[in-house]
Amino acid sequence: MRTIQRVGAATLFLRGTLGSPRNDASPARRVAPSSSSVPSPRAPPAPAARVPHRRGVAFTVAASGREMGAPAGRGEGARAGGLAGIDESDPRRSRGPNARAAAPGATSDAATPAGGTAAMTHDDDEVDATSGTPALAVERLLALEREGMKFHQMRERCRAILAAPDVHVPSFAADALAILANHPGRKTAAVDPIAHLIMECVPRVTAHIRERHDFPMMDDASVRERFVDSKDRSPGVRLILDALAAVDDDESADGATDRRATDKTRLDPRTLLRVAETYGVSLEDLTDAGGRDARTSLEAYARSLIYREGKHAPGVNLALWFSLDAFADVETVDELTRAGAFGLASDVAACVAGDGLKRRCVEACLELGDSGDHAGLRAAHAATERFRLGTVFPTAKARYFESTIKRMVAKGQAEAALRHAGDDKDLRRCVIASLVESGDASTAAEFVARLASEYGEAGEDFDVGELLGTEKELAAAQAARRDAHVQLPEGMTENGGGGWGGDEDGLRA
Repeated sequence: MRTIQRVGAATLFLRGTLGSPRNDASPARRVAPSSSSVPSPRAPPAPAARVPHRRGVAFTVAASGREMGAPAGRGEGARAGGLAGIDESDPRRSRGPNARAAAPGATSDAATPAGGTAAMTHDDDEVDATSGTPALAVERLLALEREGMKFHQMRERCRAILAAPDVHVPSFAADALAILANHPGRKTAAVDPIAHLIMECVPRVTAHIRERHDFPMMDDASVRERFVDSKDRSPGVRLILDALAAVDDDESADGATDRRATDKTRLDPRTLLRVAETYGVSLEDLTDAGGRDARTSLEAYARSLIYREGKHAPGVNLALWFSLDAFADVETVDELTRAGAFGLASDVAACVAGDGLKRRCVEACLELGDSGDHAGLRAAHAATERFRLGTVFPTAKARYFESTIKRMVAKGQAEAALRHAGDDKDLRRCVIASLVESGDASTAAEFVARLASEYGEAGEDFDVGELLGTEKELAAAQAARRDAHVQLPEGMTENGGGGWGGDEDGLRA
């Protein structure tokens, strides 16, 4: 306690000594003691009076009555401020080398608002991005992207923009996507990550106005989220209809129409689908707003994607999301199978009642397997497992496994192929036959001997027939294998073909 009293007394002494010269009877120096009270905001602050100091240092008497002197070490031209102790005692004041300086000529009291709290300063990345308009919010997000901000940081900033109390999230997000789609600095056909960032943040800040709803998916059904009120879904509906109209304009002009030649919003297929998923837009919502032409445009757009290289996934997903029954046919499954989109073909078949389209999916995959396509056999096996059609196509699994073993042997993975065969005798025989076909009858003979020792007599449990050929042919194959590799001298094959050498003599030996 005594130490605190001494420090307080010393501080008062220093302030009295430095703040006002002794024996100075000037009326301007007779100021009221500093008070923690805040002047009324209605009364404007009195202008500061400059009082000459006998040492030539300019002092300022603020409206609050506190004497303000130039901080030590800054000279007369420095910013007007308080004593060093007063500056450091304010916890709200910026410190450090990156502290933002006040405007030239501003005093501490002038910069303090009427409430008595110093105005807080923010760095550029802390500026409130809720500018009130989607255009300014988009520019802010693009600026953060140019600055190299990480995606998770931008996600937090985007959620802060959408969570502002004066923002109607569905309309705000739709307008922002429309602005972003026609922004001059963005690519024309690429998937815009900022658009997906906005759509990702919308459900997080609108959970209180969303619900889970049963959506039809051809003959099946799916439970997904959507906005409860149709008025909240209408901005997404309008955005999708504008994008479909823009596609119609491009097709009518044979692709010659520039992306920004009209005022319609052009969205890439994945972004259009993301809008439908985020807002929970159904086919009924589109037809209510756009009539039968909306369904016609949507089906034409989905068909153009399904039959376009590299766009099969968004086309099928659009058809499934909006439950477009026109694509629940054999033609769609065959087209997807020929394009190698086996998973998408299986998804379409799974949403159609009955086994007819499911069987056709497996048959189309097996037809590709007949031409040597290993991926087709793999897809056929996966489809039989998914649709439980193993009894209808009993050879699908065996054909896929045999194709896998042949590929492994061709890559020199004979041991792995034998392990993959397991206890299946047909698959073991496939390993041996593949080795002989590849010209490695010697390894095939070793495998036959190993299997005979493990599973009994070769003639009883593992009969390879004439796969290995005659003894003369087998001996010639073994000799050819030896000649294809460098052989160690006969003397080095003793004791395993190696020895220990700890010195020069040992190495010479």
